[in-house]
Amino acid sequence: MVSGTNRITHSADGKTFVFYFNNIPMYRYNTMPGGKYTGSFVGLSASSDGDEYFVPAMCGGVLAADGGRIIYPCQDSVSFRLENQSITTDSIALLWGMYWKNSPLHSYWMSFHIKGKTLVIDIEGANNNRNGEGITLTEARSDHNDLVVVPVPYLTLTSLLYQKFSRTFTSMFFDWERTNCSKMVPLSSQNAHSLFAQSVEYFPRTDGIRNKVKERIYLTISQNIDEVMPNVVGPIAPLKSALQDKIIISYHPPFPLLLGPLIPNTLLPSYLDSLKNLGITDVALLIKNWWWSGFDRGNPKILPANDFNMQRENWDCANYEREGGGGDDILRKVRDKAHAYGYLFGLHQNYVDMYSESRPGADPIIHVDDSLFSRLPGVQYQLAWAYPDNCRHENSWAVKPSRVFALAELVSSAIYKAYRPDWNYLDVTSALNPSGPFLIKGHGAVYSPVDFEIGADASSSDSAGMFLYTLHKYRAVPQAVRKGTHDGPIQGEGWNHFLYAGYFDDFEARIKTALPNISGYAAPLFLDFHLNKLRSKSSYHGAGHIYEFYNRGWDTFFTTEEVLTFIATELAYGHGGLVTKSVNNCLDDSPGDHSLKQIVLEYRHVLPMQRFLGRADVTEISYFDSTGIAKTASQYIADHPDEFADIRSPSFMGRVRVEYSNGVVVYVNRSGSIAGNWSIKDLPSGRRYNYNVQLGGNMSQGVGAKPSGLRNSTSNLWRL
Repeated sequence: MVSGTNRITHSADGKTFVFYFNNIPMYRYNTMPGGKYTGSFVGLSASSDGDEYFVPAMCGGVLAADGGRIIYPCQDSVSFRLENQSITTDSIALLWGMYWKNSPLHSYWMSFHIKGKTLVIDIEGANNNRNGEGITLTEARSDHNDLVVVPVPYLTLTSLLYQKFSRTFTSMFFDWERTNCSKMVPLSSQNAHSLFAQSVEYFPRTDGIRNKVKERIYLTISQNIDEVMPNVVGPIAPLKSALQDKIIISYHPPFPLLLGPLIPNTLLPSYLDSLKNLGITDVALLIKNWWWSGFDRGNPKILPANDFNMQRENWDCANYEREGGGGDDILRKVRDKAHAYGYLFGLHQNYVDMYSESRPGADPIIHVDDSLFSRLPGVQYQLAWAYPDNCRHENSWAVKPSRVFALAELVSSAIYKAYRPDWNYLDVTSALNPSGPFLIKGHGAVYSPVDFEIGADASSSDSAGMFLYTLHKYRAVPQAVRKGTHDGPIQGEGWNHFLYAGYFDDFEARIKTALPNISGYAAPLFLDFHLNKLRSKSSYHGAGHIYEFYNRGWDTFFTTEEVLTFIATELAYGHGGLVTKSVNNCLDDSPGDHSLKQIVLEYRHVLPMQRFLGRADVTEISYFDSTGIAKTASQYIADHPDEFADIRSPSFMGRVRVEYSNGVVVYVNRSGSIAGNWSIKDLPSGRRYNYNVQLGGNMSQGVGAKPSGLRNSTSNLWRL
């Protein structure tokens, strides 16, 4: 919110409404653009100074269902009638009738009020009308053809918009905390169109009736990008600090290999012994691949632990599934050895999808039947997704949101009783946009877990077909697992995790935006949303898995330079260290495994930092281009609107300085050699430095007093 005075005026003929902030006419709505009534957003325009207006959603508006067809507001043969209106000093309410070939199709109220710099638009079906199919915000239009979509790291449901002529930023999005929709998705920039906002859709429940359209939209324009950022309204996670002082090792190979030599049939130490020998102590170890039926398969029939002897039952999908012994006894030995070295022991869990079959010999923790599965609109069961590398192609089904809390509590309790983990990782849940869909390689479009069955939850008769109901139930899963596992911290998978911030204690923080091609390594170091909105709610580790960060396969070997770039990104966002052990098991510096090298670097350069940063507030974020002048995010993007998110450009947003309330300062340079050197001057002596810099043409790393020449150009990271 931006404080100031608001007022509303209207034209003498009552057809145009103007919304003011501090006497500046920032928004206009014309009910008759082009001389005819139009109950869409064609008549909606915005300006930061009351002079240069543009249309944020040119053909946006309500979509209506006509039998099996979807009718769009700008479609030929669509017309509108203004059937009623109410005008007060605080708000405008318009009752629109939408017609198709002069036949009534849909009616809805569209209401406006302004608060601070934000225009609030409420749309609700009139008279319990259930014919609304959704609302789309489509593309923005400017007379100058100068609009740029601005992707925001960790804001995955919407983007921002920049107008070059007026140097202004705009956000326009649905309130995901009060929506009635079935599906909410971002609109991505396509074919040079300025698609930056969102659309919502309403699908029929199993009784054939849609929920009533009821949405709130926020439209904000400002020359300060921080003033148009959505807020994150979750609580502070109850165990936010529990993993903050740990490097997380996400271990993907079969868990028995943790106890054997680094290379089989040699006298080399084990992986756990190697960590101990390297002096690594503050570790939270996560075992990913331990389920009886194999990684992410067979849920909820996941006990006992995998014995990796599947070939006799024709359940093997890969060579590693036939390796070694295992079972409960070996998994407990891994736990005990981890504890002996002072490590936390954590286990992977998943409560989003469920299999109707699993590998023979599994414990039936819960009876699996159709009552556990979400329903699609109509009569079919909701299909979730088969694990992409699952050679058996077993179908998995989405768990009903109304059943997920009880399922998670029951199964996690059984896991805790069997293995006593100190903490847990919840796969998928916090990565989900609750309404999907997701595209899985080889499987096409995959439906979301939203349940359309009427009567599935008697306590909430309107829960069927609801994005928000699903979100609320998924947010409760961490508490269900804490309840079943004696209050150990819960880490969630990253992607759409901003929706779950404050409900999970920690996230594996993969970097995504609303634009599919801007993620991970290619995403600009645009830190404002994350540092100002998210980090106060939960703690974070990594920049996603390093494989996700670079968009490479799980058998990739990463060079020291690539590991340091990943570490630099962790520190830019103020995250803890995350090391991912690949499916291969071989010596460090051999193709396929970089993890021992990485954990030494993470332990030396990230662990001390995450302890400082996790307990401090951000006081200033500055960005630098080739001029060497400190800029806000607004200034940087305004100066480089077409290049800031292009990693190939010398003006890529990759040089940042972050200052914290405890005096720690982090500099990160990820602009690359193409942009030249970045000289940081006047770094004082007598301070402690954590650095990876270029000195005299050579890369130099260290922790401690400032070495001679540190004021020269930087490569990746250090702290003051």
